Amino acid sequence: MTGALAAKVELFGSFANTFTIANSDIDCCVTDPSSTSDEIQASGLPQQLQSHLTAQGFETTLLTLTRIPILKIFRPATPAHDPSSPSPSPTDRVYKYPLHCDVGWQNRLALHNTALLKTYSTLDGRVRQIVLFVKYWTKCRVISRPRYGTLCSYGYVLMVLYYLTHVASPAVLPNLQGLPMRGGMRLEDVECEGCNIYFSKDGGGWKTQNTEVPFPLSHPNL
Repeated sequence: MTGALAAKVELFGSFANTFTIANSDIDCCVTDPSSTSDEIQASGLPQQLQSHLTAQGFETTLLTLTRIPILKIFRPATPAHDPSSPSPSPTDRVYKYPLHCDVGWQNRLALHNTALLKTYSTLDGRVRQIVLFVKYWTKCRVISRPRYGTLCSYGYVLMVLYYLTHVASPAVLPNLQGLPMRGGMRLEDVECEGCNIYFSKDGGGWKTQNTEVPFPLSHPNL
């Protein structure tokens, strides 16, 4: 694409923090450390990407009145083959699941947040199990749809992390944002867009004393 800046595409959200379930949306962020969000929009990169993907057969919608531009991309699943119709060509691509992908620009805070959640996931194997269980449970009961007045799936993830950090006794997880800094820190590891983004990248050698299965997996009413 001509005119594109020295940008790169990075995954964030559930596909990057290990908390993805079947049919989850894919969240991507286009970043360029040498440019601002306004400069990327002025470059025409969002429109170029939309034109390119539309030409490839994707359904696209570019939202420009948001805080950051968002390109919504959709590709439906391949319909089941009708036996009365001609057989598809061996070269035809078959998609078992639909594709939903949102591409944003310069959303660096989302990348740092994804890294924080991924670190929590790696500290204890139960974290990912419980989060996936809760996300699947809320999806089956249709209570993770913010447009209808419920929490989003991310809200439930935060509730799980709060439980494992502050309610379970002994705690399953430490508060990564409350652990002291060790060694020298770069400014970009501490602040982003005026926000404090510091968290311990390794948990400070945390070892939980909680050896029991936490509440979400053992409660009989679930």
